[in-house]
Amino acid sequence: MNRLVLLLVAITLGMFVQGRAVLATPSTGATVERPGELRLSHAAPTVEALIARLLHALKARDAEALERLRITESEYISFFLPGAAKPGQKPKVYPDEVNEFAWGMMDTKSRYMAAALLGRFGGHEWTVHEIEYAKARYPTLWYEVWPNPELLVEDEEGRRDMIELGSIVQVDDQFKFMSFSSD
Repeated sequence: MNRLVLLLVAITLGMFVQGRAVLATPSTGATVERPGELRLSHAAPTVEALIARLLHALKARDAEALERLRITESEYISFFLPGAAKPGQKPKVYPDEVNEFAWGMMDTKSRYMAAALLGRFGGHEWTVHEIEYAKARYPTLWYEVWPNPELLVEDEEGRRDMIELGSIVQVDDQFKFMSFSSD
């Protein structure tokens, strides 16, 4: 019991370091290979297409469409979490409890942020004027991360605003949001 409590505290305090998942010591002996061809559900073919889908979902105030732009629990646990290792390192395998806890934390934050985005930006026709990223794109073992895009947008009435988002992930020619929360 004490080991589990310590593990959960360690995860909570150090969930992300420099945008990369740092959770717990991976299981020893367990291995996982990158799938040869991974098709992400509802992935966009470009970052621009992903952003266009985001703006369409906001205009329509469509929470389900917004949710489809984000990676799923299955994608996160089976692909993104093991593939978060640095290039050249081995994929990381974590116990189910760690996988579920990490997903739960990210999922909860993302859902709250999605609701906030719908509340603040929903129902308007937004045009993107500029996209900036918190830092340069970087590779992981199995995918590339486009950290925390910030969209300078303008609505149909000429009102300008900034939409701050969580990281975008790229797997081959597929793009999705890792999370809508930027922390």
